[in-house]
Amino acid sequence: MDAAALSPHGGPPGSGSSSTKEGALLYRAGTTYLGKEQWKSCYLVLSNGILYQYAERTDITPLLSITMGGEHCGGCRRSNSSEKPHAFQVILTERPPLELSGSDEQDMADWMLLLCQAASKGVRPD
Repeated sequence: MDAAALSPHGGPPGSGSSSTKEGALLYRAGTTYLGKEQWKSCYLVLSNGILYQYAERTDITPLLSITMGGEHCGGCRRSNSSEKPHAFQVILTERPPLELSGSDEQDMADWMLLLCQAASKGVRPD
């Protein structure tokens, strides 16, 4: 197989299950000393129930990886406290939530659906 046909994250583009998604989003990197939110672009990959956050699409090493169905993730929810209209949060148990923002309402809804599905796969009823 030609190496140019591979995605930067291993495997051919479009391979894998329907819960695989990747794309550019914004993430909340913090706040300025005046209290204004700071948002930076990132590239997210959801694959096999793990969310990877990269600074750039071509990066090999992720800034962050989250096992969505594991004990470190509590799901996702829309963020109403953000300055961004299409913001949502990935709820983490041992650190503040990862705040993300889609390009529009549909982008946000698509990501939230897949992230919530991935998180619920790890939930085991007693």
